[in-house]
Amino acid sequence: MRTQEKRKYYKAAQRILREEYLDGAIKNVEGIGLSSNEQRLMIALKMKGSKGAGYVFDPAREVRIGRNREENDICVQDLATSGEHCKIFLYEGQLCIEDLNSSNGTVLRRGLRGSQTLFGKMAFLQNHTKIIVGNNCFLLTIFYCDVSAE
Repeated sequence: MRTQEKRKYYKAAQRILREEYLDGAIKNVEGIGLSSNEQRLMIALKMKGSKGAGYVFDPAREVRIGRNREENDICVQDLATSGEHCKIFLYEGQLCIEDLNSSNGTVLRRGLRGSQTLFGKMAFLQNHTKIIVGNNCFLLTIFYCDVSAE
């Protein structure tokens, strides 16, 4: 990951974590407080071919991708993409993706290991996996963000 891009991801991740902490404090939810030395797993999805189209998420909150604006965190305006196409989430501490019975499936490309097409199934994700949703390709970057870092 390039240094400038890395800084951008970390800034976005820290914003998300601060908002989560403030939301918990406002709602007075116990257990939301973040310790100063905690590291959180975060993901960045960068859309290939679209300059500046990147997203940073906390996968503990589930990330949905699809064509329907109201139901998804990432809205892809592409007729080959289903309204609710797929979701990325944590399952027992592992990063996963699940195809939500989309029309064209969700394709995973993992370097030289080839590709796998999911139709209504779940798979574990690894760093630098390419996720193809309709005619769009996202590059997944997994990183840890130090909660106390500024």
